[in-house]
Amino acid sequence: MSADRGQACGTVLLLPPSGPGAAGIARDMSTLGFTVVAGGIAAARKQCPEGVEFVELPRVYDPMFHEAVASLCADRQVRAIWSPHKAVRSALSSIYSTSSVALLGEDALDGEIRRWDEARAAVAKCAFAHDSQIDDDGRILIQSALLQALRIEGESDAIKLVEMGVSLLRAPPGLAVEVGGLFGRSAGHMAIIARQARSRPVLFVDPFALEHAVQDDSPAPLRAGSHTMSWSTVGAIARANLLGAGAREDALFVGTSAEAVESSAISPVAFLHIDGNHDESAVRDDWGAWRPHLVVGATVIFDDYDWVGGTGPKVVADELLNAGVLVDARLVGRSLFARFHQRL
Repeated sequence: MSADRGQACGTVLLLPPSGPGAAGIARDMSTLGFTVVAGGIAAARKQCPEGVEFVELPRVYDPMFHEAVASLCADRQVRAIWSPHKAVRSALSSIYSTSSVALLGEDALDGEIRRWDEARAAVAKCAFAHDSQIDDDGRILIQSALLQALRIEGESDAIKLVEMGVSLLRAPPGLAVEVGGLFGRSAGHMAIIARQARSRPVLFVDPFALEHAVQDDSPAPLRAGSHTMSWSTVGAIARANLLGAGAREDALFVGTSAEAVESSAISPVAFLHIDGNHDESAVRDDWGAWRPHLVVGATVIFDDYDWVGGTGPKVVADELLNAGVLVDARLVGRSLFARFHQRL
């Protein structure tokens, strides 16, 4: 970005630069053409994002804080101030409420309360969370697991995760299996619930390898995206997230479904979430590997059953529904939830 372009757009002030998300805000604002400056006490200098100028300011409780920030805003043509701290945002109120300086971001404390309220609302929307099989402790458990899971990057939204949690609590005794899962959002959600509820064993299966990640039946942009990922790093992050959720070290199997069932004796499976490669052949392979281990009444979930990127999950699931292998199907967002009824 040229200096002229930065001057034309104005400046964004990070206050302080150590706040959660500061580096991301600095990167995004720079990309948009803003000059980014960080301010704070001297000790905050070492936490300043790389390449961002640091300006020392008084503490927020210092009587000179307001004057120092106002002077900096005028001198540097500050158009917005980003801060996640309640005290800083309160102290800045007289600046951004009476001038053209905007306040960016969200108070971190208010954000935590908002996320809790959103998790509670998602549980409230799930009819199955209010039947006789799920008590108040179960609903709180699902809500708590959801709050943690949504901190992990992933595509499973709150409604699907709640439905997964309810299904996990309602499933018959047995192993809970997830195939695929990227960084471990839904897997972490499952791990927390399974650990607290009857200590249900869990197994998460993913090869974390490019040759298994590329979906040949999907549009070119989606296929290309798989090539930009460091799959070994994705696997390391998933393992860390699962351990953080309380899963055992051996709960993550790095490999395919076929390799997982061949590696050791598999307990009867009461919950199966198929969310790996969505090519029809890959979905068939995953289903074929786990089908012999399913108990009657097991919950089966096909991710992206209703998906613009491909039809693999839908083709396989529809065959099973038409044959009566799966019953009691319902669509939750893009995912199909069903119950295993009989063996072919």
